[in-house]
Amino acid sequence: MRAALTFWRIATLGVSFLVLSALVYMFVGDFGGKKADARLEALKAVLQFGLVTSGGGLLLAYLNKRRDNELRLAAERQRQVEQDTANRLADQQRDNARRADLRELIIELGDAHRRLKIVKRQMRAQLLRTDSTSERDLAPPFNVRVDAFERAMEALLNAQIAAEEVRDRISVRDDLIKPEQIHRVRRALRYGARYFHDVYQDYERCLVIRRDDTYSIGPSCGNLINFLTAKGTPTDLEDTVALELEQQFFVLKNDDRDLVQRHNALARIEELRGKDPERRRYRVVATECFALAADELRSATRQALVANS
Repeated sequence: MRAALTFWRIATLGVSFLVLSALVYMFVGDFGGKKADARLEALKAVLQFGLVTSGGGLLLAYLNKRRDNELRLAAERQRQVEQDTANRLADQQRDNARRADLRELIIELGDAHRRLKIVKRQMRAQLLRTDSTSERDLAPPFNVRVDAFERAMEALLNAQIAAEEVRDRISVRDDLIKPEQIHRVRRALRYGARYFHDVYQDYERCLVIRRDDTYSIGPSCGNLINFLTAKGTPTDLEDTVALELEQQFFVLKNDDRDLVQRHNALARIEELRGKDPERRRYRVVATECFALAADELRSATRQALVANS
């Protein structure tokens, strides 16, 4: 392209040189008696040739330049299209990775929660009872074989640590969910993980009494007893506190309620611990905390899908 433009510049200069030479020769040369008329006609011819040649050269140079601009703009548009396509693909890959990470966290959270429920069921199944003792009539003290109880405590500790690890991982994943969602999920998981930590501490603090090949879980093991038997919020609180606790628990476990309302209910339940002389946490609340945290992560996944659509 540049070679073509150079050629036409040289051609234009050559034509201009010829025109100037012709003009010099016309005025200097001797044409005889009709010298003036010959010079006039020659001048006209030279000027016409020069105008046509110069005008054609300029027109061709303009067309070449215009074509070059169009080609350059087309190339820029193509590069922009390719860049936009690459950006969309990169955004899509990031969104896919983000949703995959969120799903992985939900799976890990659900796995930790299931492990905790399995511990409870296995331990209840290992309670030593008389033939006449029904499930409804179970009451402390509970007796459990040493090997079964220690296995259950080890599984409980591992599941509780797994839940805390999920909580800690979520804390640094502000690339996945919003800061306010991180705060809410952490608060829910903290309650759940701390409850099971409290249960393990009854064993760790030697509140469980060992007699030969069995452990006895007596009234001093309030958290373990709650873990094994509780089916609702406690009823041994002041009437007003017990009533509000039950109301807030109903909001917490209600899937039809807004997530913010459920988190607010959990915050109020935490405040009501201050009105419990023993400042206990409760299994039914801890169980719903795991469900609430999982629902929050599912909501973040749906938000990511909507943002990407």
